[in-house]
Amino acid sequence: EGTFAEVEPEPFDDESPADAVEEARALAAVGQGEAALALVRELPGLAARVIEAQARRSLNDIPGALDVLREATNAAVEDDPAYPEALFDLAGLYMASQKYRSASRLLEELTEIAPDFRPAQVEARVRGLQLLNR
Repeated sequence: EGTFAEVEPEPFDDESPADAVEEARALAAVGQGEAALALVRELPGLAARVIEAQARRSLNDIPGALDVLREATNAAVEDDPAYPEALFDLAGLYMASQKYRSASRLLEELTEIAPDFRPAQVEARVRGLQLLNR
């Protein structure tokens, strides 16, 4: 036993990268892009790059978000669990940049490699892009 002064405090900085990614995802979802970026900017992996791009988009940095996800998806493997979300978000960024053919190609790829990933949202985007191309 002992007093509180004699007990070693547990470090609070032992957050795993996955925990930091999820915390950043939560912050980006509520419009705290700067805080989300601070958490994921130095973390490795595609999941961190997805959140970085989402945070940049929340800060209206579409070109920066596009660069991050383009580079990350080019370096990623298709079996990475974050790959479908990366393609979905990258397609959304292309749509925001009015690069509709690129968005369509990514959505096609997404339906081929991960048909169960947000099927209603993917279909809505595909349909919307078809309406734009009339």
